[in-house]
Amino acid sequence: MTGEKSKLSLATFVAHPIDEIKCAGGLFAKYAKRGHKVTNVIFQEHLGRGELAPSLSMEEIHKEAERQSRAASAKIGADVELLKYAPLSMSIVKDEEEVVRRVADIIRKLKADIVITHLPGDTTYGTMHHDSVNRMVNKACYYAKNNSIETAHEPHAIKLLLYAEMNLWTPEVLTKMPDLFIDISEVAKIKAEAMAEYTIHVGEPAPDILHEARMVPNRMAGIVSGCLYAEFFYFPYDRYPYGRRAFDEIPWDWLFIPKTKGDLGGHERLSLPIDF
Repeated sequence: MTGEKSKLSLATFVAHPIDEIKCAGGLFAKYAKRGHKVTNVIFQEHLGRGELAPSLSMEEIHKEAERQSRAASAKIGADVELLKYAPLSMSIVKDEEEVVRRVADIIRKLKADIVITHLPGDTTYGTMHHDSVNRMVNKACYYAKNNSIETAHEPHAIKLLLYAEMNLWTPEVLTKMPDLFIDISEVAKIKAEAMAEYTIHVGEPAPDILHEARMVPNRMAGIVSGCLYAEFFYFPYDRYPYGRRAFDEIPWDWLFIPKTKGDLGGHERLSLPIDF
């Protein structure tokens, strides 16, 4: 493998519909415009009944949630895979091994270079859904590259794992500066319009969508990192810090660092652990 630039495959693995857009909708819109393959993988069929239109039947909710998920991903130029697990199944996962193998096979099928999922310990909205997905995706990344684990597709090792945060009030955001900011100013309107597809979850958008409250985290991240709108990410392992300046894209050298110990010119912290 060389450091020569080529087309990448990026994938988000998120608990709920709309999480994928909140986490990395701007990043994916940018990368899709540049010809890279981007895919959203959504675990759960829909949010809890209390957050949805009360006048709809469950069957109607399922159909409308799927339609809106596909419309939102299409808006940013992404494919979408809906795993269709029932609500609350992420809290107590009885068949976790089966789920992990399914996710590992999707990683292999997509030949994903960059995988993005929730932060560990994220209990937003009082559930363990995000944390459960984080745990399973971490394990699936290891399974995907392991030759001894058989699935429908050949083993594949990802190049980079990132954790995304959608909100401003979780302990990680309040106590730890994100490891990476990406300037999404040029596609902020696209991201906002993609979120607006989820009317079943968030209601009809206001006339000026960029002033919606749901873009506040990206505006605040932009203020911190020196641009209009930014998305922010964390590394699962200690890596060489690049500071608060927002990048136009994920630094290319982070994808092509040797995964071996030894003399790496002082950049040992950039490589994935041997056992990842």
